[in-house]
Amino acid sequence: MADSCAYTCILGIFLVAVCFLNQPVEGIKCWQCSTDVDPRCGEPFNHTQFTLTDCDRERTHSAYLQDHAVCRKSIHRINDERVIIRSCSWEPDNKNVEGPCSPSSSPSYIKVEFCETCNTDACNKAPTLRESIIAIVLPVVMVTLLTKFGSNTV
Repeated sequence: MADSCAYTCILGIFLVAVCFLNQPVEGIKCWQCSTDVDPRCGEPFNHTQFTLTDCDRERTHSAYLQDHAVCRKSIHRINDERVIIRSCSWEPDNKNVEGPCSPSSSPSYIKVEFCETCNTDACNKAPTLRESIIAIVLPVVMVTLLTKFGSNTV
């Protein structure tokens, strides 16, 4: 009986943590800047100098945009200059269509060193301390609880 309660508690903690980290995708807001225009867009990112952009408003400027908005952070090498770009981008729902980080999404004279997309507000900066701590602490707590309560079985 105690094992059943322990597993239920552990499952509850896990579900609360997942819900805590999960955020809706609609109305995503992203940082938009580039180091070739403003060096504060680089690493470390000084986000206090920029405002978040509502990507859905950006979508209205072009009829050619894909299905859903994401934030993108990319590092390009242009004429031997390293350029960090943070922006709104759009990914297709159809997985057969290339997305914003595909090799063909940049001209041949631009070397893409890094590109990633994410789908939560302001996620195209460095990971927050909260996200980093949760990503490290949650598995440790789960393993500790499972080891403690799992070893008490008769």
